[in-house]
Amino acid sequence: MRTALLAVVVMLAAVAAAVTPVSSAAAATPTTTTLAAPPQLTLRAPVTLSATVTAPAGPVGSGVVRFEQQTATGWVPIGDAALDGAGTASLQTTFSTAPVTVRASYLGADGNDPSSSTPSTMTGVPQPTTATLAAPRSVVDERTLQVSADVRTPSGPVPGAAVSFQVFTDGAWRTYGTSVTDGAGVATARSRPRSTYRYRALVTGADWFTAARTATITVRNTPPGRVVTVPAEAPRPRRIAAQPRASGDGANASIGRISSSVWTSMTGRSWRPGCPVGRDQLRLVRVTYWGFDGYRHRGEIVVNRAIAAKTARAFTDLYRHRVPIRAMYRVDRFGYSSRVSGANDYTSMLSDNTSGFNCRAVVGRAGVRSPHATGRAIDINPFENPYRYRYAKWVPNTWWHTRAIGTYAWTKRSHLVPTIMRRNGFRWTYGIVDAQHFDG
Repeated sequence: MRTALLAVVVMLAAVAAAVTPVSSAAAATPTTTTLAAPPQLTLRAPVTLSATVTAPAGPVGSGVVRFEQQTATGWVPIGDAALDGAGTASLQTTFSTAPVTVRASYLGADGNDPSSSTPSTMTGVPQPTTATLAAPRSVVDERTLQVSADVRTPSGPVPGAAVSFQVFTDGAWRTYGTSVTDGAGVATARSRPRSTYRYRALVTGADWFTAARTATITVRNTPPGRVVTVPAEAPRPRRIAAQPRASGDGANASIGRISSSVWTSMTGRSWRPGCPVGRDQLRLVRVTYWGFDGYRHRGEIVVNRAIAAKTARAFTDLYRHRVPIRAMYRVDRFGYSSRVSGANDYTSMLSDNTSGFNCRAVVGRAGVRSPHATGRAIDINPFENPYRYRYAKWVPNTWWHTRAIGTYAWTKRSHLVPTIMRRNGFRWTYGIVDAQHFDG
C-alpha cells in the first residue's frame, strides 16, 4: 500500500514538472505603445498622428494600431494603421474643433500583448482666410451691380461663411447686403448704385477659419445717356445743384394740384395778389428728362391747368427723342427780383433752367406783363436759346443766338424742339428773337 502511494506521488510530480515549462513558453509578450502628436494643429488641415510599438526584444513589426479620440461618451476610433517593419504606424486626419485628446492602441498580434499610449491633447488654431472681391469697374446708372467675394483658406474654398457686403457712403462704411458662400466659397450681393462708390466685403470668422476683409474696389457710376459736350469756346451757365436722379420707366409724367408747401414757396416770388391766375388754376407737372450729364433727372414745372396735359405730352415727347435739358426747377426756387416784379427770371436763365408759370413783367420791359403770368408759356434751355429785347440786347448771353446744334439749341422751325412742341399744341411765337419761348 505504501509502495503504491509513493508511485502516485512520483507520477504527479513528473506531470507538474512537464506542465510548468509549457505554460511559461505560451505567455504573451508585453508591449509599449508610444504616440507622437503635435501639440498644436490647424483646424480642418491635415495632421499626422504616428505611434511606435515595442516589446522587450525590440520593435513590433506586425499588427494594427488604432488611433482614437476622447469624447464625452468614451474613446471613439479615428482610424486604423498597420505597423511597418520599424514598428511604426501613421495616420493622416483632420479635426474641426480643438482642443482634442487622442491616443494610440496596439491591438495585439503574434503573441504580443495589446497596449495603449498615454493620451495626448492638441490645441487648435483656425486656418488663415483670404477674401477676394470681384466687381466691374463701372456700372450704368439704374442697372444692377453684382459684387462677389471669393473666400478661401490654404485648404481650399470655404463654404457656408457669412459675408457682409459694404459700401462707403456719407463718410462711413454701411452694409447693404449679406450672403453665405456656396460650395465653391463664393458669395454674391446685388444693388443699384446711383453714384460712384467704394465697395468691400467682410467675412465673419468661425471655429476653423479666421475673419477676413477684402481689398476695396471703386465702381464708377456712368450715365445711361449721351453726355452733352458743348463747344469749348461757348460760355457756361451758372452752376446749380443737379436735380434728383429719376426712377421708373420713361418720362413718367404726372400732373398734380399745387400743394400747400409749394404754394407757400411760390407766394411772394412767382405769384402775388393781383396776378391773373390763382392757385386753383395752376398745376404742377413732374416729368423725367435727359440731362446734359447723360443722366435721367426728375424735373417739375408749374403751368396753367388748361395746358397741363399737353405740357406732359410735350415733355414726354422731348424725353422720347432724348432732347437734353439742363435743369427743370420751379422758378420760385430762384427768389424774387424787383427787375421783373416776380421770380428772378434772370438767374433762372443764367442757370439754363426750363420753367413755366411766373407772374412777372417781360424781361427788359418793366410794367408789361409777360405771357408767363398766365401760366400758358414755357421757356426751354434759355441759356443756349437767348432772348433779345429792345432790338439789340441779348439775355442771358450774346454767344448762343447764332449757333444751332439742332437738339438743345435751335434757330429754325424745322429743328427738333420747335417741331416737337408744335405737334403737341405749342407755338414757337417769337422764333429767333426768343428761341426759348413756347406758348400753349
